[in-house]
Amino acid sequence: MDTYIDSYVHEEDKELMRQAVDAERIKSALEEKKLFHVNYRTYNDGEIIYYQMKVVRIGSWSHSVSKDIVIGFRSIDEEVRSDMEQKALLQNALMQANRASKAKSVFLSNMSHDIRTPMNAIVGFTTLAITHINNKEQVEEYLKKIMTSGNHLLSLINDVLDMSRIESGKMHLDEKHCSLPEVLHGLRNILHADITAKQLELYIDAVDVFDEEILCDKLRLNQVLLNLLSNAVKYTPAGGIVSLRIVEKQSVDSGCANYEFHIKDTGIGMSREFVDHIFEPFERERNSTISGIQGTGLGMAITKNIVDMMGGTISVVSQ
Repeated sequence: MDTYIDSYVHEEDKELMRQAVDAERIKSALEEKKLFHVNYRTYNDGEIIYYQMKVVRIGSWSHSVSKDIVIGFRSIDEEVRSDMEQKALLQNALMQANRASKAKSVFLSNMSHDIRTPMNAIVGFTTLAITHINNKEQVEEYLKKIMTSGNHLLSLINDVLDMSRIESGKMHLDEKHCSLPEVLHGLRNILHADITAKQLELYIDAVDVFDEEILCDKLRLNQVLLNLLSNAVKYTPAGGIVSLRIVEKQSVDSGCANYEFHIKDTGIGMSREFVDHIFEPFERERNSTISGIQGTGLGMAITKNIVDMMGGTISVVSQ
């Protein structure tokens, strides 16, 4: 046993095994129970394998002078590694559940602020409109502000509903004929007001795009691109640049085309730690109370889920 331990047993388990095979210890342990075992690791040719040594008493020990035992060895490598894998999965699941629980708590805190802000504006401007009901110009200005706040509130609610549909598996793609140039033109129109207000430059261009007429879910494609571009606009200060470039890649499937959409901005960027969690629900690097930028923290999670449904991939590079 000394030779076996010196030659094969892992350095950290050698003392454990020397104690386990000590004759007096074996005798003492087997006086109380019929068997005992010890798990240890062997190390040979750079490979660690998990083993178990089991010691069993045989015959009657109560009246016998000689104490007979049987020692057996077996590999438990597969069992141990399977257990380790299961534990790692459970720990990961627990960590993710704790993260989700914490993120949801933060989300509810942020949402209470994000919803209250447009609601206060709606109530406040409605009161002002009633007070100045005979002043058409003032009432019209108040109604415009009420509409802006109402649209923002609606977008917050839509994000929550979309995430709920995704989590319940009720969101499906509805693929129909559409034109890529029309999608891009629509995005430019939607973003025009914000781009102008913040004095940004918006560049949209296509590189070697041969197939412009496609079958896809135009609503969801638009939602993905709008989520990404809106974030770019939202977090880019005045005078910055936001760009969208489409590249058509070769496809092995007949009748199908692969497209890459590159959204780039010169905005404030993200920390490396946040980039690792950007596609998780309810995650925001800064809450709206601190940053003054409103949102649910669901946009990127929704975007990721839609891209996955479309059989695509999404990644981010930032600093």
